[in-house]
Amino acid sequence: MKMEVFDFFDGIKNGEISDIEILNITKRLTNDFDHEFLRTLYKDLERYIDFSENEFHSQLEKKYPDWTKYIEKEFTDKNLEVPTEKIPKLETLSKPKGDWEYHLVLDRKKIFWKDYLREFLLLLDFKKLLEKRIPPPESTETDLEKTTFPCNESEEIFNYLLDNWDNRTALKYAYILNFLRENLNFEIKPSKYKKDIQKKFDVTDVQFHNATSPKRVSELLSLYKAYRQQ
Repeated sequence: MKMEVFDFFDGIKNGEISDIEILNITKRLTNDFDHEFLRTLYKDLERYIDFSENEFHSQLEKKYPDWTKYIEKEFTDKNLEVPTEKIPKLETLSKPKGDWEYHLVLDRKKIFWKDYLREFLLLLDFKKLLEKRIPPPESTETDLEKTTFPCNESEEIFNYLLDNWDNRTALKYAYILNFLRENLNFEIKPSKYKKDIQKKFDVTDVQFHNATSPKRVSELLSLYKAYRQQ
């Protein structure tokens, strides 16, 4: 069955299976969309995507042997910010997560997004299909944890920044949380915040590690000063 599942993923990735066939095969593999089977299939899909991304990165190195020329053409020459992501330093992984140290590396998915979408778009669509059918786990949070914001002030600042910041990208939610936590020292749980943002604003993902532009942080700081002067 394992080989059948990965052959199924291959077929989706290569566009060899129609939408109705995808639905019928998924129904059969998951015992008529049983929740536990759906979760297992989802985990298998994540492993498959991880493996495929490693192969994809190897192909990128062959297609673009000199990344600097591509980056100059697509970003530097157009005055666009080169996408980066924060990766934890290996020597700090033994510490609590809050004490990890990070370094910036090029975000290959975003730099070569056209190639990435051509390779993985159909798989990502299938992943969303599974996510819609998998029910969220039952909450085990205490009463104190049910509130995203620890106090009224933090929620008021969040609403003010959201309403007054001229930023229409989904990344704004990540910038605002990082600002509230790192600049104003509010203790907000990223996992709870992310879950609530995705539900309330229909956002696919909240990528905290990509919200690193000093310019954006400066914009939020100016807004915060305006909030304090009200």
